[in-house]
Amino acid sequence: MGPDRHPDPAERTGGAPNRFVEAAAGASRRAQGRGRAGWVTSAVTRRVASRLLTTGVYSYRDPWGHLVEADVSDYLERAGFLGAHSPELLRGLDRVAGPGDWVIDVGANVGLVTSRLCALVGPTGSVWAVEPLPRNVERLERLRSVNDLRQLTVVPLALSSETGTARLRIPVRGGGAFGSFVATWETAGEIDVPTTRLDDLLAEHPHPGRLRLLKIDAEGFEPEVLKGAGQTLATLRPLVLCEFNDVLLRQAGTSSSALLATFASMGYMPTTSLERRPAALEGRTVDLLLAPGPSPGGAAGGPRADL
Repeated sequence: MGPDRHPDPAERTGGAPNRFVEAAAGASRRAQGRGRAGWVTSAVTRRVASRLLTTGVYSYRDPWGHLVEADVSDYLERAGFLGAHSPELLRGLDRVAGPGDWVIDVGANVGLVTSRLCALVGPTGSVWAVEPLPRNVERLERLRSVNDLRQLTVVPLALSSETGTARLRIPVRGGGAFGSFVATWETAGEIDVPTTRLDDLLAEHPHPGRLRLLKIDAEGFEPEVLKGAGQTLATLRPLVLCEFNDVLLRQAGTSSSALLATFASMGYMPTTSLERRPAALEGRTVDLLLAPGPSPGGAAGGPRADL
């Protein structure tokens, strides 16, 4: 069912609803990623409504028709409710994934990108959502069950360069949005989470075959993810949508430029950004789409013809 089949504003639990916030959030979600007007709507809504929206749990339909529950004390869930989370990137995903595709969402968090990918690949496709933080895993499982998303597989672990456990740092503020293995900021606590290599994950579990898209958002841990994904990238040659967070990467002892060089050594080059962001990487956070060159066998992946 599409979003036009379901009423908005959202339903809220925990006190009286803020009708202004609900109306503004609904308008922002409907305009999400729709050109400059949508960008302005999302930006204004985020700045104004965020000050009024600090507590409560809202159930709402996202732009892809899925029922979502948002605890607005969490930064990322609040951004999703307000239609202010990477609107251009979310809309632009239809350029790299479509019906029947298999995609992997590494660092799926609470499922804002996962929901969009599930809508794009449809019931004949497959989405693997990889996420280590238990709170976020619960959100992903709820997204799947409430919306009967049989194409969604939730993988409750972190991808790394080796199999074992790693200590995930949880930020003081922001809930699960900024959990990181490398960040040096003050933490509200740490938890040990299981890790595995992407190559091992695919070797040990049945999968659809041709991987269309690998999305990586690991809060500075991207180099470790790549170290465990060499065989997958060499043989399946998917498109890669990767976050380059230079601040976090430098805290890990590397940089966005070094990460880009690692991709180049694996035969991957950036093709475009799905958002209106500056090309410079230093000191910035930029999501880049990278495409493979010809594989040793002569096959090449790449964006759809309309990129």
